[in-house]
Amino acid sequence: MFFHHVSIIDEETFDLIKSGIKQLKFYLNDMKRSGLKVGDFICYINPTTREEIIVSVKNIVFAKDSESLCNQLRLNPEMVGYIDKWFNKKQQKAYGLLAVGIKREK
Repeated sequence: MFFHHVSIIDEETFDLIKSGIKQLKFYLNDMKRSGLKVGDFICYINPTTREEIIVSVKNIVFAKDSESLCNQLRLNPEMVGYIDKWFNKKQQKAYGLLAVGIKREK
């Protein structure tokens, strides 16, 4: 299985993905993730236990900033603040954002 991306993520996010609750992951559309495609696999690693989970990319939404992304996905407006905590406005302006729909595979 080819992993387009391997990432160590925080334990809380790892557990949400593992349980299937979290099915959408936000990223900057930077060089590291610009090649991400539907059908790719991502391996997430729990930093504490080193446990791995594999997800497949089901869909990708591109946007210039958090407001546009939330509007496109019809997310609660409070999500703008959540996204802005991870990616500041300068980063968003430089790269844009991705909302990646994921499904746990393993």
